[in-house]
Amino acid sequence: MNPRLSIVIPVHNGAKTLPQLLEELESARGSEDFEILVGDDASEDQTWGFLQSHTDQRLRSFHFPKNIGAGAVRNELIQKAKGEFIALQDADDSFSKDRFAKQIQFLDSHPQFGAVGTWAKLEEEGEEWGKLRPPEHPRWIDWVLKRSVVHATVMFRRDQMGSAKYHGQLRFGEDYYFLLQLFHQGIRFSNLSEELYTYKISERELRTRGRRFWKELVKMDLVLAPLFPWGQRWIYFGVNSCKLLYSVLRSSLWRPKTER
Repeated sequence: MNPRLSIVIPVHNGAKTLPQLLEELESARGSEDFEILVGDDASEDQTWGFLQSHTDQRLRSFHFPKNIGAGAVRNELIQKAKGEFIALQDADDSFSKDRFAKQIQFLDSHPQFGAVGTWAKLEEEGEEWGKLRPPEHPRWIDWVLKRSVVHATVMFRRDQMGSAKYHGQLRFGEDYYFLLQLFHQGIRFSNLSEELYTYKISERELRTRGRRFWKELVKMDLVLAPLFPWGQRWIYFGVNSCKLLYSVLRSSLWRPKTER
C-alpha cells in the first residue's frame, strides 16, 4: 500500500546536516505513513555513503553522478514519489514535529485547496533573527510581489500537479517557477499561521543577495514574468525590478548588528 506522504529532499554535500534531519523525520508525528526520497546531487563529501548505510525502511535514496541542480533533482524525485501528498523539505533546514501532520489534516478537511504552506522562522547558528509570514490565502498580487508562500514549507496533492516542473536552468527562482505553474493551473494555496519550519540562513547571506547575484536575479524575473497573464506580467517585472534595485542599494550599505 502506498504511503500518504512523500517527503522530497534534494541534497548536495549534506553529510553534516542530513543525520539531524533524518532523525527529526523519524520522530515526526505520523511518520509511520511517510516515505522519504533523498536525491544526492553529485556530493563530494560522505553524503552518499551515509545514505547507503542508513537503515530506515522508509528512506529511498538516489544518486546523481553529475550535478544537475536542486530543481532538476526535485523533478526526478517527484516522478518517483508514491504518496497521496508531496511535501518539500530542504536538507539543511528543520521543522516542527507537527508540521506534516497539521498539513495533512488541513488538506483532508479542506478539499478545495490543493497546496498548503506554513510560516517560517529565519535562524542563524541557533538564533532566530527573522520571520516569514505569508498571507493565509495568497491572491494574485501576493504572487506578483513574491510574498505568497515559503517554498520549502509547501505540501501539495500529487494528483493535482499536472505538468508543473522546476526550471532546470535557474540559480534562483526555480522553486517559485514550479509553484507559479501550480497556481496558474488553478491550484488553490493556503498557509497555516504557525511557524512550523525553520529556514537556516545567515542574515548577511540574505541581506546581501541582491548585490552579489543581481544578474542571476534579473534572469530569474525575465523567466518568471511570462508565467503571469499579460497585464500582470508588466506589473510583476516593474515592481520586482524596483525591489531588486532597492535591494542592491540597501545591501551595499548593510552591516551586521555587531558592526553598526
